[in-house]
Amino acid sequence: MAVWKASSGGFKTKPLEPGLFPSSKIPRADITGDISATPSLKKSREELTAGIPAFELFYEVGLCASKGEARRVIAQSGGYVNDRQILSFDERIGLNQINDQGEIRLRKGKKKYFIITVT
Repeated sequence: MAVWKASSGGFKTKPLEPGLFPSSKIPRADITGDISATPSLKKSREELTAGIPAFELFYEVGLCASKGEARRVIAQSGGYVNDRQILSFDERIGLNQINDQGEIRLRKGKKKYFIITVT
């Protein structure tokens, strides 16, 4: 349940309607901001100035076990940065992807998330 709350809070999952799955234990209220269980890493602005190729970043943070897997995931439309699909495996992720909270949010598929906090 803690992982669901972290994913929901950090990545804007919509709550279930009250009448849908009445026996489910999934909370019905909107949960926002709880990212305590989401893996994260700090990177400096200097590291992101030139940008890092998406496949290398996915491998570096552990979303993928190898650079080859990262290339395949992104090529098969499974890589996201800040809820935007990454179109090319070598797309550079850098300072222009920092959101209002000073973070870059990565997602692999539907369930694997990672937050890069920019310092």
